[in-house]
Amino acid sequence: MIEINNKSQYIELQAVGGGDWITQSHPTNFHEFWKRKMVMTEAEIEDYMEVTDKQKAALEAQDAAWEEPPKSFINRWNICTGAYGCYNNVTGYFELNGLKDITYEQAQKIDKGSGNCVAGVFKFGRLDVRTFYPLIGANGMFNLDTTRCFTHCSKLEVLRLDWYFPVSPGIFNSCTSLRRIYGGLSNMSANPTVLSDLSNLEYVEIVLSGNIDLSGCRLLEASVFKYILANRRNTKEAIVKVHPEVFDKLTSNVADWEGILDIATECQVLFARD
Repeated sequence: MIEINNKSQYIELQAVGGGDWITQSHPTNFHEFWKRKMVMTEAEIEDYMEVTDKQKAALEAQDAAWEEPPKSFINRWNICTGAYGCYNNVTGYFELNGLKDITYEQAQKIDKGSGNCVAGVFKFGRLDVRTFYPLIGANGMFNLDTTRCFTHCSKLEVLRLDWYFPVSPGIFNSCTSLRRIYGGLSNMSANPTVLSDLSNLEYVEIVLSGNIDLSGCRLLEASVFKYILANRRNTKEAIVKVHPEVFDKLTSNVADWEGILDIATECQVLFARD
């Protein structure tokens, strides 16, 4: 554990819990090591961790084996990711869609896999990727063929799609690692169960137009339901089936969840416990 000593406007961190050194806790290929470390604010404390001599040696060996990716690929990555990613010169990792620890090997797979969109047909099934470049090729098209397009992408963690992205049967089958989906999923009422088996899903943006089933998603954040209610497409009554743990939060006074049911009543949205 790290001992914290207040020194006027600074905070001193010291390794005292069996470790010998303090180093960065965030992903980096350029670890530094200190016996004591001065930081400015309490928020910075989470950026550091305690390691033993053995762990320090392993990190140093890992850093020594790292090679900087080609400049041509870095430039391509920075262009293709736009506002949603970059190559981080400070850490030596690629970043995209909130992921900050993408290796060069993983980035190459993402770059190659993101090209699997031809003539409005998305075919990304069974690809070994953690995310894709922002999939904005739809450009407002509503006739995209997305049937089973991400099926069996078992390592896929995050997606960033066009707003009003049409879902189709089997689109997320076996996406067992999928945690976040940005972009307004539409056509959900015609395919109400496409998200029901995503047990690790934390966040998704849905354009609600009818009944949907989210009963398999026990980790959903309050912001999911705030988005759903703020982006309804009609005034007809709709039923949203949720996991029992999510239902308990919706009916509690827990911070972030408070008030959602009142807004849902006004929008004629009923949350049903599975």
